[in-house]
Amino acid sequence: MTEDGNPAVDQQIRFLAQLIREDLNVSLQKAAEWAKSHIDYVQGIKQGRAYLESESGKTNPKYWLNSILFTMRPTIIYGAQGQGKTYTCAWSILRAVVLNPDWDFYTNVPFFWFDYPEQLPDAILPNVYLVRSMEEMLRGIIRSRRNGRYPAIILDEMDAEIDSYSWQSEESRSWRIFTQFQRHFYVKGPILVYHYAKHIPAYLRNGGMARVIFLEYHEGKRYLLAEFTRPWDLIIDGLIPPYASHGSYPFETNVDMRYLYRRLEGVSPLKALDRMEEALPEAIITDEKVEKKFREIEERNAQQELYGKIRMMIAERMTHREIQDRLGISPNTIQKALREYQDGDDNKDND
Repeated sequence: MTEDGNPAVDQQIRFLAQLIREDLNVSLQKAAEWAKSHIDYVQGIKQGRAYLESESGKTNPKYWLNSILFTMRPTIIYGAQGQGKTYTCAWSILRAVVLNPDWDFYTNVPFFWFDYPEQLPDAILPNVYLVRSMEEMLRGIIRSRRNGRYPAIILDEMDAEIDSYSWQSEESRSWRIFTQFQRHFYVKGPILVYHYAKHIPAYLRNGGMARVIFLEYHEGKRYLLAEFTRPWDLIIDGLIPPYASHGSYPFETNVDMRYLYRRLEGVSPLKALDRMEEALPEAIITDEKVEKKFREIEERNAQQELYGKIRMMIAERMTHREIQDRLGISPNTIQKALREYQDGDDNKDND
């Protein structure tokens, strides 16, 4: 097995190689070579010795990373199953870390060191953090900006969270609002990864809000292609950080961004981070809040149904006493139903 000569590092190489071998079903020698190359490269990053390929395909990777992928607007990468979308995420993160040492990267790509930080301390890619929810992502943005750094976001498997079929959902609305004000916090990205173009929400897919890039695997190579970059494309190859190819971290959109946005309206940029941190706990969507909202909706629907019955009985010239006895309600409930009906008529007249 390939070793480093340092007992502590050698132990990490063996541990990481075993994880790679079990995940990909490759030889232990091949897994060990990948593990050692990754750990050596991480040490090179920390010591300022790492470098990027000058070209990959027909264009410079630096151009794609900072001018196309990680801009201050959403970028959508989509491609069919098995084309290498998670591979592309890992490839992009590694090179962007080298190119932009003043950025922090928030991702749900399942790098092995996220699950084994104590066993793999020398494999941890600097400034790369696991996020599994919008709450964690926003807290990361706050932390980065307070430290004078730029938050960069890249999220895999977004089909499972927001898609074109759920564009009216709370989750989709929160993302739509986030993409509208993220530039105020100098967010790079987010890069959002989808399996199919039809799953991408229309407000992102139509090009006004985001850039859409296609990933294709052809003749043993992975290509990133986009209409606005022709005739240039990018070949995704070279070293990538090891990750679990058969597992993933689901991302949960658990923040009501409409509530948060309202709390930030009119707030100066200097105070925006404090206000967002202060308002975030109330904006988190918990099971209790969801259940409460459902109960309120059910109660409102039941009330409207009852008021409809009352008005129908009055139209049939039943007395208030008869209505009370039939429905088992108080005189006050009948008066509320009549007031609401009258208020509705007044509003129509005003219109």
